[in-house]
Amino acid sequence: MKKFTTLFTLMLLFMVAFANNVSAQCSVSGSSSMLAGETRVYTATNQSGARYFWSTTGGLSIVGSNTGRTVSVRGTSNGTLYYARYKSGAAPCTAARSVSVSVPGCPTRVAISQQSAECIGRRAIIDMRAILTGSGSSPVTYQWTVISGAANIFNNNSAFATAFANSRASFTVRVTVTCNGQSITSTRTIRAPYCNGSIDPLRISPNPSNADLTVELKSANKIKVTDAKYQVEVVNKNGKVVLSEKLKSAKQQFNTSKLPKGMYYIRTKLNGEELGTARWIKR
Repeated sequence: MKKFTTLFTLMLLFMVAFANNVSAQCSVSGSSSMLAGETRVYTATNQSGARYFWSTTGGLSIVGSNTGRTVSVRGTSNGTLYYARYKSGAAPCTAARSVSVSVPGCPTRVAISQQSAECIGRRAIIDMRAILTGSGSSPVTYQWTVISGAANIFNNNSAFATAFANSRASFTVRVTVTCNGQSITSTRTIRAPYCNGSIDPLRISPNPSNADLTVELKSANKIKVTDAKYQVEVVNKNGKVVLSEKLKSAKQQFNTSKLPKGMYYIRTKLNGEELGTARWIKR
């Protein structure tokens, strides 16, 4: 009887060791995180001749077959992925992988940048842009409105909007950005430039340009430039002034070789009053 008990104990230990060895070789490879709506592929440890079965809990779902060595999983919220492996004459094997699912964030702040202002007769055309800050990649919608003053807004459902206003008119605009049911807003008061009825008081050449830029201001021909404070500013697409110089003659050349390629706005001022703006391409 003692010999039988000893033999049984040895066999039991062998079976436990075998089962533990099999379990140690049973695992799931693949990412432990994903974005909501994303699909990722997971792979089970290979065993020749084995059959596989996958299942999920929580916000995970299987896309396609769940009986192969690999499986595609889509997530809407956190969940766990399970698989079992079976082979005739071998101990079954199971493994699990917890997967965290994150929802893309939304922007936390919006600001309004004035991109450019141009004159058509005595009316001003003003381009504006909503600049978002904060982490987030969820889709957003835009809505622009004039909350005071006299102006009309066009293209009011994107990040860019255009306002039409009378010469030197002031108006306040609001942009509302909505993301995942939550909204953030920003307001800005804008003063339209002086529009004296001329169509194009500013000439720039060449356009596009790769280095030197020539600015010619027609109105400067009527006044001695030295008797007035003319200013030329180069503004990037984010509304930042990247170059500012005094105009010393009615036609003057500026070195723009250090500016990166892209679209800019050339803005001219007289005694602090904006005269006009023109688009310029740096290549």
